[in-house]
Amino acid sequence: MWYQRSRAKWLMDGDRNTRYYHLKTVNRRRRNNVIMLKNDSGQWVEDVGQLQNLASAFYKKLFSDDQMSRDWHTTSVSYPGLDVMMKNQLAAPVSKDEIKRAIFSMHPWKAPGPDGFLAG
Repeated sequence: MWYQRSRAKWLMDGDRNTRYYHLKTVNRRRRNNVIMLKNDSGQWVEDVGQLQNLASAFYKKLFSDDQMSRDWHTTSVSYPGLDVMMKNQLAAPVSKDEIKRAIFSMHPWKAPGPDGFLAG
C-alpha cells in the first residue's frame, strides 16, 4: 500500500523514501481527523458516537425535502443545439484506436476510476 501511495514520485525520488511518504500520509490523516463539533445548541461534542450521529443528522437534514416551494426561473442562458452530424458522431460505436488513446493517456498510479481500481 505504501509503495502504491509513493508510486507517483517514486521514479524521481527512488524507493528509499517510502518512510517519508508514510509519515506524510500519517500526518495528513492526523490533520484531517475531526475531534470536536458544535451541535445545534452551541455545545461542543467530543464523543465519537455523538459525532457520528451529529454528522449523519446534518447530512440527512441537508439532503431531505423540506417542503419549501421553489419557483422555476428562466434565464437568457441557453445551450446551442446539436446538428445531425454531431448527433451521429456521439452515437457512433467506439473504435479500438480511441480506447487505446484514452487508456494510454491516463496516469497509471493517480486517482482510481469509478470501479475503484487504478489505471495501472
